[in-house]
Amino acid sequence: ATGFSIQLASVNSSLSSSLTLTKNDLYTTGGDGSEAFNDSLGFYLKKDNDGSETATAKLAEVLPAIKNVIFDSNAPVISGTPTVDGASKDIADGDDVTGEEVNITIADANLDKVVYVVGSESHTLTGDDITAGTGDNPDTAVVSIDAVEGTPATVSITAYDKSGNEFTFGFTLTHPRDLLVVPTVTIADLGTVYYGTTYDFTDKITVPDDYNGDMTIEYYKEGTKVEKPSVPGTYSIKVLLSETAKYRETTTEDKAFVIDYLAVPDNSVSLSGVVNGNYTKTNVTITPDSDYTIKSSTGSAFLDSITLSKSDLYTVNGDGNEVYNSSFGFYLKRKSDGAETDKAVLSSELPAITNVVF
Repeated sequence: ATGFSIQLASVNSSLSSSLTLTKNDLYTTGGDGSEAFNDSLGFYLKKDNDGSETATAKLAEVLPAIKNVIFDSNAPVISGTPTVDGASKDIADGDDVTGEEVNITIADANLDKVVYVVGSESHTLTGDDITAGTGDNPDTAVVSIDAVEGTPATVSITAYDKSGNEFTFGFTLTHPRDLLVVPTVTIADLGTVYYGTTYDFTDKITVPDDYNGDMTIEYYKEGTKVEKPSVPGTYSIKVLLSETAKYRETTTEDKAFVIDYLAVPDNSVSLSGVVNGNYTKTNVTITPDSDYTIKSSTGSAFLDSITLSKSDLYTVNGDGNEVYNSSFGFYLKRKSDGAETDKAVLSSELPAITNVVF
């Protein structure tokens, strides 16, 4: 009361304008270790202006609320082991944590609120966010944090209990995909693919030795994706690598290549089946170099040689005269790899054919 000083009725107390009491001042411990409020704890007042004193009064009778005071000197703590992506993982203050989701349970006998900041966003758990404890179990609140790909975040957690105790804890959270490495992919010069050959550019592509994902080759013509081409033209490829535990999904830039006809070799064919220089009864034989097979421009299969009659080489014009078919030609296929030439005109490669007399 105003104008009075107060003193506990004990030898260790002195008059003061107020009393500061600890749990030890208010409670006694029994032989079994249990605590009980000291109902006999008394005090008296002394009037400041004349020194008159009141009789000793029991504190619990004058101030019943004193018995309801909860003494809690313990700050909130992390309960159990945090989980990262569903698996238990110890996290120390200041750690760098990699995961998509982190869950941390905060516990205290008198938990009031938990404030956690992820990057620049602040969140508060209080009221219904806190699960009240029963018996010896404390109050708990679960802090759940989702990592954001491309945005590593500093996480700060501060928990408060109703007695004003604080617990602060922090770490850095990084999404697992942020740690993925972009693989280095090199594509060697693809050169020229010859028409008719079977080609595979896998051996032209180099990826990291420890890459264990799927590699796909895509084919393009003038920027449009196409099926694996086989006809002459200018094309390009892109290499696609799938994502792995270490490497990011990657698509390369275009790499050009050409499919072209094999050039007709010099002295590509020879003539046989003529006698006396340039005479034959019915047929002549055209034979390619031993490294090739041959198909006539009117034929359907490659052979070691082709046999031609007059009707193969000559046509009848509008006047009823026989004239050499200057468009008659042939194709060659290289035996070693199946590469094919474009159509070659027989009379250009073998001028003597026009002089044969049937």
